[in-house]
Amino acid sequence: MAIIKAVSSRASIGKVINYVTGNEKTEERLISGIDCSPSSALDEMKFTKKRFGKTDGRQYMHFIQSFPHGEKITHEKAHEIARELATNRFKGYEVLIATHRDKAHIHTHIIVNSVSHVDGLKFRQSKAGLQGLKNWSDKLCRALGLSIEQKRDNPSTYSKNPFKHSAIMEGLKPGGSQSWVVECAAAVLDSKSVATSRADFIDKMQESGWKTKWADNRKYIVFENNTGQRIRDKTLEQTAKEPLRKEDLEREFSRNAERAERSRAEQRPEAAAGYEHKSGGSSAADTGTSIGQLQAAIRDSRVAADNTDVAIGESRTAVEADERQRTNRVADEQSRHIERDRVEKPRVTERIRESAVHER
Repeated sequence: MAIIKAVSSRASIGKVINYVTGNEKTEERLISGIDCSPSSALDEMKFTKKRFGKTDGRQYMHFIQSFPHGEKITHEKAHEIARELATNRFKGYEVLIATHRDKAHIHTHIIVNSVSHVDGLKFRQSKAGLQGLKNWSDKLCRALGLSIEQKRDNPSTYSKNPFKHSAIMEGLKPGGSQSWVVECAAAVLDSKSVATSRADFIDKMQESGWKTKWADNRKYIVFENNTGQRIRDKTLEQTAKEPLRKEDLEREFSRNAERAERSRAEQRPEAAAGYEHKSGGSSAADTGTSIGQLQAAIRDSRVAADNTDVAIGESRTAVEADERQRTNRVADEQSRHIERDRVEKPRVTERIRESAVHER
């Protein structure tokens, strides 16, 4: 059977295309495009948006069609099924398809442009539309003799064990049977209630026996115990009925940090009110000393500023004096040249005249 999942991501369309077509995850023969070329899919999708003036809002839809480990299907056949599915369900839209080989289970990423290259209409995803996509996937799998799994009420995924969630919730009740999932949920709830930062949360989870894999380039947080059992924050959120995603935890950390800061502030002496420490001693005197020190520092700063102004003024005066001296020297030199010319010119003229008379 094939499972269809709609992926909600804040990544840019360029980033998601680079991810699904990465060499470490797939290969060229398992990448194809519908109404676009795989090598220029990003540029073609962007051009369509600009052409119809719809460059804002959602940029793409991201679907994953995956087969469980052990399903008798090849990567090539999985890619063909995904192409057939996209061809029938996303007519008029540019689609990039990439089948990955980096996991034990075969799966294909389907990236659909949010704007139709035919009429410029925006793609509208709905619960009914997603169910229609799943139904068509089932139809293709059935035609190939692949297994079909019964659907859950939530059309985004199929469930292998519909009793798992209720069993986990039973474990959370007083007297219920404990499980490692319940233990993880309890550790996360306890840690998030007091942690003031991501690092603090990870340390507290470590103290409870859980490793926390929290990376900015990963959508989910993964918790792992000492025996290697792992679970995502998304599953824990369903288990504990508490918001446990990255953004939810970080908001809680901020609130905890603010509360801790307010608590520290209340314990510090209030200088303006002359608050007295419980441990004894007059904070009024300490406050007076602090104010006096501050005033002295201000006076010192003002004196330093005044001294700086004086030094600047003296430097400016010295520069002006030098400039005047240079100007006077130039004027004196010009005067000497003029006087020398005045004296020498008649003498030169007289010598020229005498020389001319002698030659005659």
